[in-house]
Amino acid sequence: MSTPTTLFPVAATVKVGDIVWANKNGHVFRGRVVKIVAGSPVNLAELGPVPNAPGPPGTFDPKDVSQAAMACFFAAERCESPEWVGPNARQRLLGPTIFLLALAAELYLKTIFILEKGKHTRGHNLVALFKKASPESKKAVIARLGKWEPQFQPMLSKHANTFEDWRYAYENESPDAEIEFLRAFATACRAVAEGLLSARP
Repeated sequence: MSTPTTLFPVAATVKVGDIVWANKNGHVFRGRVVKIVAGSPVNLAELGPVPNAPGPPGTFDPKDVSQAAMACFFAAERCESPEWVGPNARQRLLGPTIFLLALAAELYLKTIFILEKGKHTRGHNLVALFKKASPESKKAVIARLGKWEPQFQPMLSKHANTFEDWRYAYENESPDAEIEFLRAFATACRAVAEGLLSARP
């Protein structure tokens, strides 16, 4: 059975019988071109995914992006945990905690974008990345924020560039950040991203 979809990548030289990468609702697969009608989606016979094969140009496996996000999230937890640095002194690495949580949130949002749009997006601005999510994913993230839900928009705007501000904190006079909000936001983005991943065919 052929599956109407859009070619990925679109190529003017594609002809019936070609094997191409395709994307349908975030599901990237290989397919054989069955029919081409000008101005309409190309009809493909789906051949299924190729295990461990690279994705089409400009895309990344959302599972890999999610795993990178999880590594940042766990690294932030370790940085925030107090460590003994002397007989009577303990230390937390708050700067790295802040930018790692911001990076984790960024990568989870990019995971969501890939799963929903079938392509990768760039940039560090959390407001811009959040705007790219579907209305359903936005609502799901906000609903998981607990006490931060009523303050979500101003808090997200405040932390829009946290990764860049804190990556080189010495370049900024007094960068400000709320670790609790960043942790809650990254956790909420993680839950939505992992839910979408688990729902993949």
